[in-house]
Amino acid sequence: MILKRDVQVAAQRADGEFISLTTMTAGDMFGEIALLTNESARTATTISNKGCELLVIERIAFETHLNNVDTLTRYII
Repeated sequence: MILKRDVQVAAQRADGEFISLTTMTAGDMFGEIALLTNESARTATTISNKGCELLVIERIAFETHLNNVDTLTRYII
């Protein structure tokens, strides 16, 4: 989760050039797909030129929390 400042979300074209897709700001989240699906392939790259403050959730902490919720909640997530 972004706590301070913003990040650019970009995709890399076949020629190697990055194109900007959007800007994410405080309160936005990224990387959740990797946590939920266990996929390591990225769909985009996030870049901050100003430096930003992020809240990072490690996979083991996320999985521990997920194991403590009921089946319906896990299904919804």
